[in-house]
Amino acid sequence: MAFSGEAGAVPAAGVQEVPASSRALVAAVDLHRMTPKRGLYPWLYRQEEAGAERVIRTFGTNAYRSLAVLSGERASFPEFLEALHRFEVDPEIEAVDVILYLHGHSARDYPEPEICFVVDTHQCMPSREVIPPLLGFRKLRILFSDACFGAEENQDWLRAGFKAVTGSIGTDTNFATDLKRFLKKWTGGATFEESLRFANSGRFGKALDRILGGDSTKIPGGAVQIRIDDLEE
Repeated sequence: MAFSGEAGAVPAAGVQEVPASSRALVAAVDLHRMTPKRGLYPWLYRQEEAGAERVIRTFGTNAYRSLAVLSGERASFPEFLEALHRFEVDPEIEAVDVILYLHGHSARDYPEPEICFVVDTHQCMPSREVIPPLLGFRKLRILFSDACFGAEENQDWLRAGFKAVTGSIGTDTNFATDLKRFLKKWTGGATFEESLRFANSGRFGKALDRILGGDSTKIPGGAVQIRIDDLEE
């Protein structure tokens, strides 16, 4: 993993401050609508979604001027783009961060990495297809993906315009435990890199991965020294 920064690092040259009153957070949260599994899985996924939404609202409410939490049918790619556009044209917003709590597919099992925004056909989209629609946005900053195999999509999100991104190296099985730990540090002023190190070090999350056979370790990419109050020029 590309971890190198330490707490208290001096901000890089060319970085200006962006206060909470000028920040927005967009989150797309869905697991149950885009799963082919039956039985208890849809119900369990709903509980997980509810927990993720609580975490996002708990840490995001005071750290951002505006929150757009897209859940259920609203966790679609068109709705996601609309939320980003709304903040793009809002003169009060200077930086937009993103959390994706969606399913994801690996290129090991599919022709290429896929991200599963909600769609009636249940057809997930190749992550490379996010690039063209996002290239016009200028306020994109960090992206945290809790999707399985999300690290395979890191380069696509960076090419789309995000400054720092992260995704899971394997099947994400630690629920929202690492998201909670990440947001605790990130909204507290730690760098993106430091926040991910803390997220990856949780004992409970590691135990869940061992029990369920996953690997939720988040792999970073991009400008990992950025902080929540930084706006790169």
